[in-house]
Amino acid sequence: MMGYRLKSRDEEKRKLRGHVIRLEAANEAHKAARKSLEDKNKDLKRRNEELEKTVKRLEEEKEKLRRQRDRYRDMIFKPNKKSTEVEQPKVSQGGLVNMVHRARDWLGPYYDKILEEIRSCPVKYADETVHRIDGINQWLWGFFTRERAYYVIEESRGKGVAEKYLRGSHEDDVLVRDDYGAYTKLP
Repeated sequence: MMGYRLKSRDEEKRKLRGHVIRLEAANEAHKAARKSLEDKNKDLKRRNEELEKTVKRLEEEKEKLRRQRDRYRDMIFKPNKKSTEVEQPKVSQGGLVNMVHRARDWLGPYYDKILEEIRSCPVKYADETVHRIDGINQWLWGFFTRERAYYVIEESRGKGVAEKYLRGSHEDDVLVRDDYGAYTKLP
């Protein structure tokens, strides 16, 4: 009988050791999972702080652009105190040049895309007219489709201008134009 009890106690000890080992392993896994969750929580907090900073910065930029828009609108369209008519804009020549340059920088890629669309259209129109700037002749060129318009001012009325802006058009395209010689070799 004594041998059976010893065996049974040894067996119980072995079982208890197995339970202890499993509990220790589970405890280690729990610690690792908890650490992982804490790390993820820290990362989420950091990301949230970055997003809040970005949102705040974007809101500040939006407000700045709104104020700038209002200032420009007030500069150009200021109500006349004597009547309800709109006063003539008070913009210097240099101010206009700067506005055009900013518009070119902002809209340049879109404007280039318009020219590409005109070049790829099978039917396009072209015309040019004199445009005097400070007593010097410049040429306002226009290239059009039914849906697009592209204007450019050049110093020349020569055929190179039309070739430059219509380069890449298909040879079977139709160009509606007057009889000015700059267009004669174009489609």
